[in-house]
Amino acid sequence: MSEMVWSSDLETGVELMDEEHQCLVAIYNELDAALMKGRAHKKMNDILGSLIEYTQFHFTDEEKLMEESNYVELPQHKNEHQQLILKVQRFKKKHDMDQERISKPVMKFLEFWLTKHIRGSDMEFAMWQKANEAAEADDAGVEEKVST
Repeated sequence: MSEMVWSSDLETGVELMDEEHQCLVAIYNELDAALMKGRAHKKMNDILGSLIEYTQFHFTDEEKLMEESNYVELPQHKNEHQQLILKVQRFKKKHDMDQERISKPVMKFLEFWLTKHIRGSDMEFAMWQKANEAAEADDAGVEEKVST
């Protein structure tokens, strides 16, 4: 495995989302480093727990932002979030019971899901939000001209 590097192609332009995505990448990298160094099962389990907890926190923030923006794709986006949380919780449960280990394929899945989700669904929201804000600004400009 290798460290996931934050790059401009992961930036949505939505400050809160980008800050939280960077935290998710940092926790992912902590888990990856623990795997590469052969850290104890408990240490990796703690990091995995942190990743799940922060992911849920981030999803709540992201969904609230989308709800406040009246994002039309919110139900689909929430479903993507729920599917990931369920999958990772199932993995953690197996990991807790020593039925599954954190492995390169697991890390590859997490990296793929995170980057795909940011570059896909999150980027779509960011573009939608920017277009919406621009339209609202145009509407406000028209209303101002009409009232003067």
